Amino acid sequence: MPPKSKKIPKIAVIAVFLAVLATLIALSGPSYEYELQELDMHLTVGKSLGFNVDSDAVYFGTTFPGGSSTREIIIFNNQTRDAYVTVGAKGDLSNWVSVSKNNFTIPGKSGTTLKVTASPPGSAIQGNYSAVLQIFLRYQKADSKVSGLAAGAVNFSVTAVGDVTAPVITAVTITSDLSDGDTATIRANVTDDIAVDTVFATVDVSSSLTNYTMSQEGSTDFYSTTFTAAEGTHSYIVTANDTSGNSTNTSYTSFTVSAPPATAVGDVSGGGGGGGGGVGGTMAESFRVHIKAPEIVSAYSDEEKTITVIVSNLGNGVLTDLSLSASGRISPYTITPPTIKALSPGMRATFLLKLTAPDIVDDNEFNITISASSKQASTSSSFLLKVIGIQKPALEIRLQQSFDEIEKLLDEIWSEAEWLALRGAEVSKVFTLLDSAKSSLEEAKAAIGPLGYTAAQEKRDEARAFLEDAVIALGEAQPSIKFTLTNTAILFIALAVLIVSALTIYTIRNAGKTRSTYKTIKSRERAQKGRMDKRKQIRLKKQAALIKEAYKEGHISKKTYEKSRRKLKRSKK
Repeated sequence: MPPKSKKIPKIAVIAVFLAVLATLIALSGPSYEYELQELDMHLTVGKSLGFNVDSDAVYFGTTFPGGSSTREIIIFNNQTRDAYVTVGAKGDLSNWVSVSKNNFTIPGKSGTTLKVTASPPGSAIQGNYSAVLQIFLRYQKADSKVSGLAAGAVNFSVTAVGDVTAPVITAVTITSDLSDGDTATIRANVTDDIAVDTVFATVDVSSSLTNYTMSQEGSTDFYSTTFTAAEGTHSYIVTANDTSGNSTNTSYTSFTVSAPPATAVGDVSGGGGGGGGGVGGTMAESFRVHIKAPEIVSAYSDEEKTITVIVSNLGNGVLTDLSLSASGRISPYTITPPTIKALSPGMRATFLLKLTAPDIVDDNEFNITISASSKQASTSSSFLLKVIGIQKPALEIRLQQSFDEIEKLLDEIWSEAEWLALRGAEVSKVFTLLDSAKSSLEEAKAAIGPLGYTAAQEKRDEARAFLEDAVIALGEAQPSIKFTLTNTAILFIALAVLIVSALTIYTIRNAGKTRSTYKTIKSRERAQKGRMDKRKQIRLKKQAALIKEAYKEGHISKKTYEKSRRKLKRSKK
């Protein structure tokens, strides 16, 4: 069936042209220029230490599950224009990466240092992980060119810096129950993302500081040193350095060295009989209980502390059902074990007193009394509890400042997401994360009153985490193709559209001529076929007449005649 000819209205052609032209004009609207630079990031989670560094990549080295490693990068704005910076990450390491700041402005011809930290969770499986750190910069453009995202930035530079992570010191201990002249051992667990260089303990004895080098215990992460203890109350700190020059130390911890226990002498009683009498004597039983506890315990407001209390039997009789109790502003508290069934002469028992420091605002000191009781004897002692108060008004001010910062970031990221959405980017995930951040922030504000500062801080950190995820999603929604159209290019495209439209109209208008030609060809084909069929019928009739005449004259048999007739009939069909 021949194609039908349809005329397209001129108004439709004009509408198409205007739509294309409007699109081109819209593309020329943005007055911003985007640039992107990417840095590869690598982290090994395992038990061995390793490190590598390159100016165009971030190598976190090796860290343990639950540990962290920090590197620095320097971002320099080579332009005279201000640049707005957004940092994101993608890859299997991205969920563990955080940056010291995000969504900020770098003035022209200046730079800034950014800390990038990788913190694998405690459940992380040992192995190698990688990701890509994405740095997006947005510039205000001076012309009206249409620009998208330019990969391989030329207007700014990013340089990775070496190790800035200090060693981590944990599990610091000193020998307990020291007496004058005993050998004291200080022990600590020290780890580093590259390598530990030196570890030493500084002991304060009578205002004189002495450094003791701590040696590594085999291939473990523990370091230790020993010194001779002297009677009195002292303090110590542990300092660790890594091979990159980073250093860290603990806070001062106090310990007490007591004098050797004095020997207890029981009562001696004697008796004589009549007559010659005699001299005889026995050592009567005596019971004496001694308590050894720290003289001073320091704690923060509402902090839980556990201290060791040593109870000694300095008498010559067995103490039974020995227990410990405490009084003072330490409620609630627990003592482990609750009771010692029997304590022989010269022996001592260890109790753990777990207390909660008073919840106070200003610093204060409290006398805590400890009592040891048995069926035979009892005694008491005391220590000074120094509590460092939390200035809640100041804390509330800091929280409110962080709330204001988060709200500002929310507005900035929201504006960027709207800007991208108007240009066709898929940013629904960004808006979802921003809504979650806003909800967490509102909960944080509400928590300051009835729920307390801890809950407010947790909700604030949750809001920050949602914002970081939103920034990453925003980076992924950025255009990935660079295109630049000048005004001249726009005119050429418009001209091309006009030419194509004109050709389309010309082709449609000539569709009628094409249909007429098609009809003429088909008519000629039918006429030619009719003439051919007519000539064939005439030829077959002549052949039939000749065969019939030959049969009548006896030139062919009847069988041959019938066979020829059937053949002619088939030819006619």
